[in-house]
Amino acid sequence: MRPVDALVLDTNNDTDSHVTLFTSVLKSKKKNESTGDGRGDKEVMKELKTTLSTIVALLCSITTIAHDFEADGIYYNITSSEDLTVEVTYRGDDSYNSYSNEYTGEVSIPENIAYNGNTYSVIRIGEGAFYGCSSLMNINIPNSVTNIGEGAFFDCSGLTSIIIPNSITNIKSCTFYGCSSLANVNIPSSVTSIGESAFSSCSSLTNITIPNSVTSIGDGVFQDCKNLTNIILPNSVTSIGNYMFRNCSRLTNIDIPSTVKSIGWGAFSDCSSLTSITLPNSVTSIGGGAFSYCTNLTNITIPNSVTNVGKNAFSYCSNLTNITIPSSVTSIGEGAFSDCTSLTSITLPNSVTNIESYTFAYCSSLTNIILPNCVTNIGKEAFAHCSSLTDITIPNSVTSIGEGAFQHCSNITNITIPDYVTSIENGMCFGCSNLTDITLPDSVISIGGWAFHETNWWNNHPDGLIYMDCYLLGYKGDKPADDITIKDGTKIIGGEAFWDCSNITSITIPNSVTNIGEGAFEYCSGLTSITIPNSVTSIGNHAFFGCYGLTNIIVANSVPPTIAYNDTFSNESYQDVTLYVPKGSLRAYQTAISWSKFLHVEEYDARSIESAQVNNARVAVPIYGLQGQQMKEHREHLPAGIYIQGGKKFVVK
Repeated sequence: MRPVDALVLDTNNDTDSHVTLFTSVLKSKKKNESTGDGRGDKEVMKELKTTLSTIVALLCSITTIAHDFEADGIYYNITSSEDLTVEVTYRGDDSYNSYSNEYTGEVSIPENIAYNGNTYSVIRIGEGAFYGCSSLMNINIPNSVTNIGEGAFFDCSGLTSIIIPNSITNIKSCTFYGCSSLANVNIPSSVTSIGESAFSSCSSLTNITIPNSVTSIGDGVFQDCKNLTNIILPNSVTSIGNYMFRNCSRLTNIDIPSTVKSIGWGAFSDCSSLTSITLPNSVTSIGGGAFSYCTNLTNITIPNSVTNVGKNAFSYCSNLTNITIPSSVTSIGEGAFSDCTSLTSITLPNSVTNIESYTFAYCSSLTNIILPNCVTNIGKEAFAHCSSLTDITIPNSVTSIGEGAFQHCSNITNITIPDYVTSIENGMCFGCSNLTDITLPDSVISIGGWAFHETNWWNNHPDGLIYMDCYLLGYKGDKPADDITIKDGTKIIGGEAFWDCSNITSITIPNSVTNIGEGAFEYCSGLTSITIPNSVTSIGNHAFFGCYGLTNIIVANSVPPTIAYNDTFSNESYQDVTLYVPKGSLRAYQTAISWSKFLHVEEYDARSIESAQVNNARVAVPIYGLQGQQMKEHREHLPAGIYIQGGKKFVVK
């Protein structure tokens, strides 16, 4: 189980934090679902909304400035004593706790205001000037105002309309955030930029026209404008920002101008009324989650200009039936089409070399897919739960297939792994209930746990040790007990092959085994001794973890087998178990990764094992120590340790 990614907000870099937090939560959705974390979509999306609200609140936080004077119920700060200019602000002094906003009803801001014998020009509405004025209904802004500060009308939930004067060139971040009653707004042609979240959560806003003068639109400008049905974007815009229209649930159509080059992260996510969209040939990239949860989207045309489709770009587009990916696309991100439950077929161009993790996971209507010959990697759970997929041809170009890549593809009947694949990962075909024919190449050197469990192939085998050619996959039926002998010629012991077989007391590994898989003997707590033959060159993670009964480990290879991690054995084993290594190899084991953690390491003379002969039972058979010395004591009087008699090892406790 994997927890939700940690969400860390860097208040010194709010823009980057927006993207980081958004992608973290979106990514966690798929993780939680694939691992059975128990967190539903609604819960995760709620977390996303809460997180974004926190971001906005920090981004739009106001700085307390003491007002200089009040006139006719409006508070002002003097911005220049020389130029005689002021800005509209709120009631307050140097103490933050004294901040309050009392503006209600209709407010008319004058162009000029007299104070202390001087006439001042009103040129600015300060940051947070009308912050939280829920009873403010209307406001008149004079042409003398050239600047409106960030969050000036933040959460003015009673504000119904506003006329922005032609003197304004920039609508700043969060200016009208949370103005939930704002139904009409006119953006004059003087405006050249609109800041982040400027109109976010204006839930009564139905339509808006952005003039051609606007060249820059910030992230999240219209997110959560749930009644927005129509919007006209000017040709001056070159990008659709991150989550710009996110959760505009009534938006049915949008024309993207031919000047747009990129679609940002989550730009149209949760636009559940959007049925079709055409991207112009100018677009080169589609950001992560750009159209995720567009549940009524049935058709989209991706132009030849697009080179990158981001993570989760179309995830949960449950009515998307088909899509054509042009040859210009070179990368498709993780989960790009996951949970597109109506998608029946898809053709990937030769330009795509990687099928990333979860790319087509849970596409339950997908019956056919053609993988180009240029694909080298199929990622983790790439086709998991594609329950209608009946056939898939894996090209010979593929060199790696990720964990659970085809798990629960219940209608696949056969699969051929290409010649260059060296590793079969955990659960690769787990739960493929109709899978009968499996072909593995000689190139395979490791097989993960549960790779072919719950398949027809597995179920058709009788209980006992299950082999696939020279590969031992595991044990079917009741857990084995006592002594286990693995047949000669076995090359690989698969991952978790004997997991939690606590009643096994001894196991004989033949000198043909080259790899012991991950968790192969994990929690075999009844094992007291294990001999790793000379043929073994690599041992997987957790292979002997939890084997708490071990007292001795004998390794026959003078070259330490490769161990990737420090938890192949339990900490108790590293501290308490005696590791016996061939004479002359002590230094090699004491410096090798993981092997160096053993506190007790002794050498033995391998020749004593090789030269020992089985004698007539009626003749006294000499006993040798692991150093090759002959023991004088009778067997019943030997001190604790490992000994050789008649070519066989035995342990005295």
